[in-house]
Amino acid sequence: MTKYFEFLYIASIILLERIAINFVSGNNAYANENNGLVEVPHDIPSYKKLIYLRRNAISAIQQQDFLNLTEMTHLVLFRNSIEVFHEFALQYNTKLEHLDVSYNKLAYPPPLSGAEQSIVNLILTDNDIKNISLDYLTNKTRLEVVYLSKNSLTEVNIGKLDSLIKIFMDENELQNMPHLSHILPSLVTLSLGYNNIKFVPHNYFYKTPSLATLSMPYNKLQEFPNLMPINGSLVNLYLDYNNMNISYDNQISMIKLRNLRLHGNYMEISLVDAPELQLVYFSNHGQEMRLTKMPYLLNPLNSLTGLYVQYNWISEISPQYFRNTPGLLDLRLAGNDLESFSTAYELDVTILQLQNNKLASFSCEKLKYLSEVRLENNRLTQFPNLTDCAQKITSLKIANNYITYGKAYSEFFFSHQNITNTAPNARFPQMIELTMNDNTIKQLDATFFNDFPQLEKLEMYRCDLTTFPNISGLTG
Repeated sequence: MTKYFEFLYIASIILLERIAINFVSGNNAYANENNGLVEVPHDIPSYKKLIYLRRNAISAIQQQDFLNLTEMTHLVLFRNSIEVFHEFALQYNTKLEHLDVSYNKLAYPPPLSGAEQSIVNLILTDNDIKNISLDYLTNKTRLEVVYLSKNSLTEVNIGKLDSLIKIFMDENELQNMPHLSHILPSLVTLSLGYNNIKFVPHNYFYKTPSLATLSMPYNKLQEFPNLMPINGSLVNLYLDYNNMNISYDNQISMIKLRNLRLHGNYMEISLVDAPELQLVYFSNHGQEMRLTKMPYLLNPLNSLTGLYVQYNWISEISPQYFRNTPGLLDLRLAGNDLESFSTAYELDVTILQLQNNKLASFSCEKLKYLSEVRLENNRLTQFPNLTDCAQKITSLKIANNYITYGKAYSEFFFSHQNITNTAPNARFPQMIELTMNDNTIKQLDATFFNDFPQLEKLEMYRCDLTTFPNISGLTG
């Protein structure tokens, strides 16, 4: 997971820098990268605006290093060995907008001196900064984006920053929320994952009225935070892997919420009422307390496209449950105790994952658009009836069940239509992957594979076949 966030960070920085290059002529850019520099070159032309000194061995920024670069707007010092950044190194750089000193060895944030009123993007990821004082993050009239992830922060103070849009402080040592001395009217993203935060003050989010993304996975929150102040703005809520005991008392009711991740908490059940909700994650793999019932949906979630309730203790889902999820496309219920599955309502679900349950029966009568079906590690004794969705399926996995015999699908599923031909037109014209490992199949009907003309991958290891199956139907 950490590597994933690091990749996203580096990709975002590269994107920012490429955008800058597109707006500034190449004649205004200076690059001296991967050359083992131990100090800033002193021959950089004074008219250069974009300075790139990435991946060198510079250990200190001196007062005179950028003295003549008064036109500089972008300074990138990514992946050097900088431990010292002189207090007045940027004194004359009043046009500096983008400062990247990420992946260095700074113990203190770099003094901005002359750039305090011009800086827009401040990137300090992966240093050894322990504290951000109030006077550092205040009265920066143009500051929009701050990256402070992967430091050693134990305290962060934020003052008056009316333009601040995003701030990232993941992977630090914070035990408390950043102190906010003023309202941050423009803040849209607050990212605090992988810290040790235990508590969010009750009125905290009154100072972030525009917050759209709150990301706090892998902390130690014990209570569900009061989100009422941002009910009208919050779009993405990520609180997975904390210590919260979420119950009916924590009613999630946010009018703009689209993405909700609460897996890895101590949940009994959750009440969800969010008309624009699109993705919900309630998986609890490895946790001591898990859901025993599906999340209660107070009102229809017409925008919900993805529902992930994996690795809980759910033993039953009413076929009526999906009445409130008419737009569902991706349903993942792996790792529960379900013994049967069906729905009373037609859904456009394309991905259905029910592996690692106790399924003895399965029906997809109302799921006519299924493309990927996972049913491995259940208790099925016969091939699932996929008549209603056969035309769309591309991948079927039914490994490790109790299936003993494979008849031709045309005979097995369509007998009620008086079809007598054992090799009619293909019933699974798009299926490219079929996995049937770890069953007790001794024999396949001679025309079994006639229904899979596009099959590319077939797995049947650890079965009990006594003869090699007839694969002549696999013409593709």
